Amino acid sequence: MKPIAVICLLLLAATTTRLHAQAAESTINVRFHVGADTVGMTEYPMPPEAATDKSLKTLVLRMNYNESAILNPKDAEVLNSGLCNIVSIDLVYTHDGNEELLEMLNKRRLFELYLISPDVFNRNMVDWRFIRQSGEGRNVRKLFHGYVIRYRMVAPYNPVTIDGMRADVARLAARPFDNDLFRILKRLPEVEQQAVVVDFTGSMSPYFTQVMAWFFLQQYQTPTAFVFFNDGDRKPDQRKTVGKTGGIYSFRTNNMDTLLHYALRTVDSGNGGDSPENDVEAILQGIKENPKVKTVVLIADNWADMRDYALIREVKKPVSIILCGTDRGINTQYLDLARVSGGSLHTIEEDIDNLTKINEGNEVKIGKDTYILQGGRFRKK
Repeated sequence: MKPIAVICLLLLAATTTRLHAQAAESTINVRFHVGADTVGMTEYPMPPEAATDKSLKTLVLRMNYNESAILNPKDAEVLNSGLCNIVSIDLVYTHDGNEELLEMLNKRRLFELYLISPDVFNRNMVDWRFIRQSGEGRNVRKLFHGYVIRYRMVAPYNPVTIDGMRADVARLAARPFDNDLFRILKRLPEVEQQAVVVDFTGSMSPYFTQVMAWFFLQQYQTPTAFVFFNDGDRKPDQRKTVGKTGGIYSFRTNNMDTLLHYALRTVDSGNGGDSPENDVEAILQGIKENPKVKTVVLIADNWADMRDYALIREVKKPVSIILCGTDRGINTQYLDLARVSGGSLHTIEEDIDNLTKINEGNEVKIGKDTYILQGGRFRKK
């Protein structure tokens, strides 16, 4: 297992916030964990090396040597978009020999990023690194200090009319095996009574029409229970309460026009805002309104954490989880949900249905990555 430095920051800070045009002194109590590889090097290369994945963009947030203030905070606004998938964050600093002062300075640097984008710390898929420069033989004040963040933007799908959405679905249905979700759903065992729960937030835009094309091709004879959710109907993030976030649309149908109507309504009503989504709330509502269902199929964004992860043990039906966007590994929160509910997890390449047999300390390999169960939760090795 990789050596991980975990920082738990409990910081009472009187700070001048730069989030508002008029600065104001405030005292803020913050607690969060950051699991990070610590990498030593003489000097961090600037500009950073080009990403091998050409879809990735790079954000550089600069700091002065031995200081914590971010000099270009406005550049970080892109991080607060619900359409931004953050892949990695490097915190780059220079070791000055005083470990105690360095630890406190790095906590302040994390806090500065939190002020600009608190949502960054709610993303399980982010690969954090602390880059510790030695600066040997160099003027350390001229070295780069700050954050280098790799991210990918999701192109939003904004259908205007049901007719336009229907045309998009028809084009995709004509070539079903170009549809990643279709290939996964076709492998699932058919269950007569199931609820299909779908994340319709902005980050899932590339998959909206795939879901509907799958339904179009099934030609169901009896109505199926569907639950679409958008994480709050444009509710401000600070007003979102675990288990009561809202933005959930539940219905039963075997009619394509009805499905399109609810899809358009869900998308028009909100796009999620911050990155965590109310998956479990939607699952629980679907089960409550359809108590006879035997299983739940959840189609979810691998890059988004569950806002209501703490509620997964309240799910009393097996959940088959279809994850979208697994090219960089599995969000372990969904492994936990599948295991706790007695369900399964599915990617384009694999079906993992033995998670309930994994005991504490056991491992499971998915793709090229290995995950271990520790303290009742999966963690990537």
